[in-house]
Amino acid sequence: MKRSKRLDSNERIVYHSKSSRQAQDQKRYQSLGLCIKCQRQQSVYSKVYCGYHMEYAREYQRKKLARKRRNINSKSYKISRFSWKGEEK
Repeated sequence: MKRSKRLDSNERIVYHSKSSRQAQDQKRYQSLGLCIKCQRQQSVYSKVYCGYHMEYAREYQRKKLARKRRNINSKSYKISRFSWKGEEK
C-alpha cells in the first residue's frame, strides 16, 4: 500500500488493492469538484474536467474520429477560450 498526503486535508491516503492508485485519485478529485487531470476547479458544464481539459478532450475526439465539422452548440464551446474558428478571444 502506498501512502501520500491528501489535497483536502492533512490525513494520509490509504490506497486499496481493488483498483489502481490513479483511479482512486481521480474519483477523489471528482468528488471534491476538481479536474481529474490538473486539480483545478471543474467547469460548470462538465462533471470531470476544467475548461481547458474539456476543450482538449473535445479536440482530441474530433481528431481521433476524423471529424471535420464542429458542434458549435455543444457545452464545451460555451466556455471555450477559443472561438469556433480556432482564434483566441
